[in-house]
Amino acid sequence: MLLSERRTLLNSRGYTYSFIYVPARDGKPTLLFLHGFPSHADDWERQAGHLAPLGYGVVAPDLLGYGATTTPAAVASYTFKRMSDDVVEILDHLRLPAVVGVGHDLGAQFLGRLAAYHPTRLRGLVFLAVGSGRPGRPFDVDAIQQATEKAAGFAMFGYLSWLGGDEDPHAVLEAHAPSVMSLLFAADRGAWNTHLHPVGAMRQFVTADRKIPVGAWYTPAMQQAHLAVFAATGGYSGATRWYRMLVTNASLEEEQAIAGATLEQPSVIVADAQAMSAQRGMLAEWVPDLTAKELDSGHWPHIEGIVAYSEHEWVWEELLTREPHEDEFLVEMIATGVCHTDIAGYGGIYPRVLGHEGAGRILQLGSGAQREQYVEGDLVILSAAACLDCHYCKTGHPAFCINHAAVTLTANEPNFVLARDPSQVIGGGYFGQSSFVSHAPVKVSCAANVTKLIRDAEELKMYAPLGCGIMTGAGSITHVGLCKPDDVLAVVGLGGVGQAAVCAAKKLGVKTIVAVDLLDSRIELAKTLGATHSLNSSPDVLRGTGVDMATALRSVTPGALGCTHILDTSPSVHVLDQCLQALRKNGTVLQVGLKPVGATLELDVLAHMVNGRRLVGVLEGDRDPAEALPELVSWVKDGTLPMEKLLTHFPAREFVAARAKMEGGEVIKSVLVWD
Repeated sequence: MLLSERRTLLNSRGYTYSFIYVPARDGKPTLLFLHGFPSHADDWERQAGHLAPLGYGVVAPDLLGYGATTTPAAVASYTFKRMSDDVVEILDHLRLPAVVGVGHDLGAQFLGRLAAYHPTRLRGLVFLAVGSGRPGRPFDVDAIQQATEKAAGFAMFGYLSWLGGDEDPHAVLEAHAPSVMSLLFAADRGAWNTHLHPVGAMRQFVTADRKIPVGAWYTPAMQQAHLAVFAATGGYSGATRWYRMLVTNASLEEEQAIAGATLEQPSVIVADAQAMSAQRGMLAEWVPDLTAKELDSGHWPHIEGIVAYSEHEWVWEELLTREPHEDEFLVEMIATGVCHTDIAGYGGIYPRVLGHEGAGRILQLGSGAQREQYVEGDLVILSAAACLDCHYCKTGHPAFCINHAAVTLTANEPNFVLARDPSQVIGGGYFGQSSFVSHAPVKVSCAANVTKLIRDAEELKMYAPLGCGIMTGAGSITHVGLCKPDDVLAVVGLGGVGQAAVCAAKKLGVKTIVAVDLLDSRIELAKTLGATHSLNSSPDVLRGTGVDMATALRSVTPGALGCTHILDTSPSVHVLDQCLQALRKNGTVLQVGLKPVGATLELDVLAHMVNGRRLVGVLEGDRDPAEALPELVSWVKDGTLPMEKLLTHFPAREFVAARAKMEGGEVIKSVLVWD
């Protein structure tokens, strides 16, 4: 939280405004955040924590009557004109000639008035969930309720009559603050149709001190912060005066001066599908440069991601997540590679969020101790989690962590719930990340900080697959196979793992690199990356030669002696056997391809011994991600790993196509982009 950036200003009306301020850097604009009901400046914490590290300025005031800002008793003090002038005084104090305005709920309605009264001070407008109607018109509560009753079958916004009524309800709201919060931040958005919108429903709900489940995104920390502000004596008194100002049309006379205003600034309305038509229509009347962004969410937008209900059933869902634990970050995903391990569904646990090649930005730290290595806004590439405490982790082999399965393939933590049904828990923590989602709590152990190595989030999109497939292929050659220039290497299977292995072998100066695949297109790509020989191992091609894969592979090696090293990326036990047969004496098969659970290999043990063959299982290239990932980033930058030849980017919502094209061999590596 940016509480260290809190400031105060005693303005010309004698009111003290409390506000968060973070100066802009590098010529970036400053954003002015205007909260709604029942909120305060700290509710913009995540937005500020995301934007400030990127250089954007942030101004987020406790609006008049809220939080630590003065709460005048007179309703006349709360007119939009007077509060607009107050905000401009803050901008003047900070020497900000123009800002981008962002408003939510009542703050969005206020934003429209602020822009009309002071058009030169707003360079752009963002309305969240609620628009802003043309000023200078009476606010007729009865007419609103009659119109909505006719359209929806019941009077919406019935709470206005109570919150803005003659009998100020602030003391009731404060006495039953947990009840109020449970209703306004309800997990079930349908609860508003029953307990908020109908006339008298909110009063009945609150005075009965009823409580219903809140959204998982409405964390205990947020609840405590809200109760500290609103459960205090007078905590709701300013908020109810805003509604009293609306209901009594206290701003109407002043608004006649801007009744014909047009907001010329570029503007965006972001709202849920149910509300979009009305909110966009309200703005379109006087905002000509308007873009609409529709979300499948309620009044409080949520996160989105891909839920695997089975190996073949992946569904786009709106989700809720939780705060990070002490050994986690909350990460905003920027890009996620699709791996065949995700597609194969190893672990067999459903429903859950898969994805283990994520790259993103840290939004929130789970512990202050993490600040020795990370800060909010840092860019990270994600790999496989590890316990960091066992023998293997402490000796530089975290891929072989004694708890590997528990923190990777079979990890199933209750990190998510469905927004449409919060009783439905969706598993997370896959490989410590579950990165097929826009935001996720991520284990610190699977992250590598690359902030100083990468220019920005756009560049980071090229690096997401480094954390698994690319690291596995490269590390198998450099750190397990320890290949040398005179070795004879075959790479069987030329997906992302195999192509990375070819690049690594070229980096080491290996003179003979045999590219083996079913598809000529992949073989040709491998040749551009450093392969010197090739073999199409498809059954039809081999059938035409009359020999098996092992014989064919040996025949293309110098002297037909076979290979010193073979990297097997395939899922086939038969191919693994053929790889062993294609080795020369003292040769090594590096097995990285996941075989079916329970699969067995028939082995002539005597022949295996007398030929000195070695079969080595490899996980994650046996690399420590904290060391490997920065090195691989440098490989991309110096051209060793031409990622632009390997990756095909897809908008995250196009995950079906991304998966299908990868399974069909049309692309080497699909990467989902979370724009």
